[in-house]
Amino acid sequence: MSSKGNQIDINTYKTTVRMSSKVRILVEGPDDKAHISNLLKLKGTQKKFIIDVADHIRGDCQKTRQNNKERILKIHALCKDKQQFSNLFYLCDREFYKFDIAEKIEDNISGYEVDSNLNWTTGHSLENYFLSPEIIADAYSYQSGSEFKLGAIELLKSVLPSAISIIAALSLAARDISSSSYPCKIVKWQNYAIREHSIELNLNEDSGGEQTEIYLKFVEKFQHYLPTVKATEIDVQSRICRGHTAITLLQRVFSACIFHVGREQDETLAIKDANKFSSIKENSISNALCQAWLGAISNGYDNYPIHLVDSVA
Repeated sequence: MSSKGNQIDINTYKTTVRMSSKVRILVEGPDDKAHISNLLKLKGTQKKFIIDVADHIRGDCQKTRQNNKERILKIHALCKDKQQFSNLFYLCDREFYKFDIAEKIEDNISGYEVDSNLNWTTGHSLENYFLSPEIIADAYSYQSGSEFKLGAIELLKSVLPSAISIIAALSLAARDISSSSYPCKIVKWQNYAIREHSIELNLNEDSGGEQTEIYLKFVEKFQHYLPTVKATEIDVQSRICRGHTAITLLQRVFSACIFHVGREQDETLAIKDANKFSSIKENSISNALCQAWLGAISNGYDNYPIHLVDSVA
């Protein structure tokens, strides 16, 4: 199960687990595998474990062929409460599961949700565990070489709650148009306007230069959800953000902060530094955030898949 090109089917995977003497943890994708592996090593688990990736398992129906989480859910259903699979644990992205969206958003999961050995992330994705001001500031301080970064970090902390509100509303709008990647396509750092202790998103003009039907529908949905999100507790807002969307768009928020801090001193340099930070690849930002997250956990931060870690310790 080392690469997607070497996929095995679900029955073969079940046989592999049944014959294994080690703890097995099934996660959705390669990034999840790396993050959870590093977390377990940090926590000093004494058991030998193997982390498997659902992306490397071949589905056997329309749902499981197209969706990593559906593969995990099917394998869990087939193996649940059977002694020969008691060594198999699972971690699934919660996505929008058990969020009630009305005048405000209610989180109907208290703490964490577990079904036998199946663990759900507390937020939309594993990356949501990274969304704290201290973790983000720590990660960005190593990723940026700008002379404006210290001021930009303090500004980011100040505007972060309003940025999270924007990203949560964008995530819900993207869900409604069935295009999770759409916000990252159209929202650039130049679309953010920084006010005193808050940030706003200007979507009056399509950054692609053309007001397409999907763009107009997306903007309408975003504007519809923004008041609902703003009426919601900030912790719930943070949990409902799509993880990968938050990673990318917060990166662009920080670029806007770099520009805002540096523009009066040297606008040309501020633009250059903002563009440079915005162009860093997502996996590099994500790895830095994970490292900052692990550092915070070693100092007592407890926002991580605690039940899963305790189960395999």
